Amino acid sequence: MRSCLFGLAVLTVAAVTGCGSDGTIPVKGSVQLDGKPLDKALVTLIPDTGTPGAGGFGATDDAGNFEIMTPQGNKGIFPGKYKVTVSKTALKKEVTKAETGETGLTDSDLNELVPPPYFNPETTTLNVTVEADKPVDLKITTPPGFKKRR
Repeated sequence: MRSCLFGLAVLTVAAVTGCGSDGTIPVKGSVQLDGKPLDKALVTLIPDTGTPGAGGFGATDDAGNFEIMTPQGNKGIFPGKYKVTVSKTALKKEVTKAETGETGLTDSDLNELVPPPYFNPETTTLNVTVEADKPVDLKITTPPGFKKRR
């Protein structure tokens, strides 16, 4: 009886979480910074109050295009309103294993190449409404006085 209930539970979870039957929709889009495609950036969609799910993220390709995935690795998220962050980092200098003490990189080893406020969830001014068959195209600009660090 226990194994039968376990099997039923597994089938129920699979049915609820599989193949978009849970109400999620595929989300694709693009990012431009100052009119040029932003490559190798991370785009994160954070659900606003009332939008179900955990949101999602995607990496941009060389043309600035991305596809959103859930934290579990599934393609697509729920329709609704989202706060958006865009981040792209580069090493400040070459960091050796001896410098990192085998623990890896820290935030202080990286430069953020996307201007504020776009990369910070607390300060971003980017908001989108995710709808079926509607791409999320983001056009961001560098504010006066921001110096890009490479």
